[in-house]
Amino acid sequence: HNNQDYVTSNVVFQYRAEPRILMIAPSYGYFSGSKDLYIVGENFIDSPLASCRFGQNKSSNAFMVSASLLRCTSPSLAEGFHAIFVTMNGVDYIGNETFFFQ
Repeated sequence: HNNQDYVTSNVVFQYRAEPRILMIAPSYGYFSGSKDLYIVGENFIDSPLASCRFGQNKSSNAFMVSASLLRCTSPSLAEGFHAIFVTMNGVDYIGNETFFFQ
């Protein structure tokens, strides 16, 4: 039709809006870790690949409370500010909020 190629398949494509971080509470924790923090945002999904990354390489599982709230547990890190990123698929990270370890 119309000299265009097309293919029929059973592949399903699902679009999901990009997650977004609005705020993190609390904004600080202890360098020894094990502090629950809550990430308020939008478009979170329940995924076994969801995680929070602290700084460049420390990660913890993210647990979906709702489509607008995640819970993560902080790892132990050196004192100071560390960026926090979130992923729903284990590949694409969003955010650049900071968390202070004291």
